Amino acid sequence: LIGIGLTLAAGPIARDWIRPSALPVETVVTAVRWMGAANALFFAATLYRSALAGLDRQVLMNGVMASYGTVRAFGALAVLILVAPTIVVFLQWQTLAALGLGTAYAWFAWRSIRAPEPPRFRPELLRQEWRYAAKVSTSLILNIVITHVDKVVLSAALPLATFGYYTLASTLAGAPWLGMKIAEIVEMRPLQRGQ
Repeated sequence: LIGIGLTLAAGPIARDWIRPSALPVETVVTAVRWMGAANALFFAATLYRSALAGLDRQVLMNGVMASYGTVRAFGALAVLILVAPTIVVFLQWQTLAALGLGTAYAWFAWRSIRAPEPPRFRPELLRQEWRYAAKVSTSLILNIVITHVDKVVLSAALPLATFGYYTLASTLAGAPWLGMKIAEIVEMRPLQRGQ
């Protein structure tokens, strides 16, 4: 829904919210559409990531996420240098990286399921667990809102170039997160082996 919403609202978002001064409006519209696609794919990847967590495959899950973060960052640098240093090329790479993340999570999740019969949708389980699912979904939505509300507010209040610097600084401030994920993987391996 997020991807469809951003795609349909790309024009008004570009013209009335972002109000670009250095970029053509059509470039910003295209960029917003690619953002929608990347976010939709990342959300789908999150479903499979949750499946891996539920299957107690945290080490694998974090390994995939650490690999994704590395490929996403260095791949973005490569396409900006080798293809074109534009926002659209950058977002196309982000979309491709999100597709790769979702594909990897899905592949590992399906390989991790050891069921006596093929998996199938069972509505009775959904009816039994809807309260829990609603709580987890609410928590996820609140987390997304809390961690991104600054960007939503500032994207409307700041000039695009200034907001770009803010976003870059915000991203770089999150770089230690990658180190924490690698440390989690290293620390979890002995626990998985029962040591």
